[in-house]
Amino acid sequence: MSDLTKDELQKRMQELEEENKRLRNPSINNITVTEVDYKGHPTLRFEGKFMSFGLGIAKLARIKSVWPEIENFLEKHTEVASKYLVVDDDKI
Repeated sequence: MSDLTKDELQKRMQELEEENKRLRNPSINNITVTEVDYKGHPTLRFEGKFMSFGLGIAKLARIKSVWPEIENFLEKHTEVASKYLVVDDDKI
């Protein structure tokens, strides 16, 4: 592990505390989607009351090509899926 300065450690600790607050917040799930650049590639970053993750063009294109199957799967498992609904679920 590289040596971090005291300021860098404090900044990282503050970031982790903010993420912890966000993850523990009992409010309705909100998802923020942001376009970012990951190692020179356009990527969508998903953030919310879950561990943040990113999807690139290749994965998003594959997901889009099987979207009807995904909708069928979610409809089949509505009881489980309902706890993951978000405020703007119609936009998804």
